[in-house]
Amino acid sequence: MKAGFIKKFSRGAAPEIPSPTAVWFENEPMKDTDCAQCRKFHHQLGSIQEELELVENEARASQEVITMLHKQLTATQMEHSTNDVFLKCKTDQEKLLILSRKDKQLIQLEQLLQDMRDNRDNVREQLRSKEREVDQLNEQLSMFMEMVAAKDQIVMALTIKVNTSFV
Repeated sequence: MKAGFIKKFSRGAAPEIPSPTAVWFENEPMKDTDCAQCRKFHHQLGSIQEELELVENEARASQEVITMLHKQLTATQMEHSTNDVFLKCKTDQEKLLILSRKDKQLIQLEQLLQDMRDNRDNVREQLRSKEREVDQLNEQLSMFMEMVAAKDQIVMALTIKVNTSFV
């Protein structure tokens, strides 16, 4: 059996399910000594994986279209419902009341949208701050690693010097 194949299926305590599009022999290139049937299966596996990837992409695109259509349907149903209520109104006062309620809903939604934008901006700023902090820590880590390497060189040089003085 291929070493890559065995490696993929001999896992530790927490098994991880491989992706359907994973290349199972990715670490094992085809060799001239592989049998013809192995080469055939390897080629078929590659073809099937490409086909699977295409089907998965198509399914994702279809799901996006379905989601968009669902949103449009919901919006159309809400509009239709409002139009029905509006047309059933007998007086201008009732129509004004409906328009007033819709205006209040719009104001609330605009406020919610603004709050969400503010929250997003705060999260982005926190992310930038954390990224700067990580960069600083990486710089410190690099400096410490260089310092340890320099100290190791000094220790090695002194050890060699001590060993040569005893000889």
